[in-house]
Amino acid sequence: MEAGMRQTRIPNVEYAGVRLADALTESIVDKQRHASGTPTGAGPSTRKQESQESAENQELTVVVCDDGQAVRDRLVGILRRLQGVRIAGEAYDASSVVDLAANLKPDVLVLDLKLPDGNGMEVLRRIRAKHPSITVIILTNHAHALYRRACLEAGASYFFDKSTEFDKVATVLSEMLARREGSARSDKASPPAHKADGSSTIGR
Repeated sequence: MEAGMRQTRIPNVEYAGVRLADALTESIVDKQRHASGTPTGAGPSTRKQESQESAENQELTVVVCDDGQAVRDRLVGILRRLQGVRIAGEAYDASSVVDLAANLKPDVLVLDLKLPDGNGMEVLRRIRAKHPSITVIILTNHAHALYRRACLEAGASYFFDKSTEFDKVATVLSEMLARREGSARSDKASPPAHKADGSSTIGR
């Protein structure tokens, strides 16, 4: 029984396997909840589910593609320490990362340029053509200025040198998370839009 709700004493008679007092008391509680503005059935489990769904909507999903297992392990280890980042998959060659991108549609793809069955430039072009919403971060040992310019022109959002800028991948993801969380807070704080006649535009 919730605090502030009047308790009603009813003889607990059983009929057809149902205790009438229990059933009636539950009905009274539901009516009192409705009268007080408390949604029936909106208990802790519902709030927990809504919280989990909200957290999932705000997290960043990441696919890592590099032909070196040690590089992937190092990068994944760093990124998993970031709250709000989920490693959706790993790939070591061009064909597998294209398939992963199509199936998982991650927010971010961290991509090497040198791959066993192709090159990262071609993967970059294919990803940008088919999945333009994916943020592509190039992380490579081939950090010549010509490669950097070509990748950025092909649609990469960032280009980092493995030997000197490895940790910048985590910095970029942290900034993306901060922007996403700030946008979510802004959306919650914004009041409903109204037309000149005073009617709300929500639901239209």
